[in-house]
Amino acid sequence: DFLARKFYERRDEYMPPLQSVDEIIDIAEANTTGKPVILSDAADSPNGGAVGDSPYVAMRLAERGSKIRAGMFVVDPLAVKKAFEVVSKQVSLQ
Repeated sequence: DFLARKFYERRDEYMPPLQSVDEIIDIAEANTTGKPVILSDAADSPNGGAVGDSPYVAMRLAERGSKIRAGMFVVDPLAVKKAFEVVSKQVSLQ
C-alpha cells in the first residue's frame, strides 16, 4: 500500500514528454547522422492493447511528401488491402 501510494503521488513525474506526429517527423527528417531513426507509435499499437487499424502516421508522411521510409503494423484487413492498392498504383506510375 505504501509503494502504491508513493507511485500514485508521483505519477506525473513518470509521464514522458509527448510530441505530435508532425513534430516527430520533423525530428526524423532533420537527422543528418546517416543512422536510422526508429520511432514507435504506441497510440495504435496492438502490443499496447490498441486495435492496430490506423494508418495515420503513414498518411501524414505521404501528405507531407516525406522521404522517410516507414514500416508499420496494421491489422485491419480492409486497410491493408487499400494500402497495397495505393502502393501498387504508385509503383506502376514510376
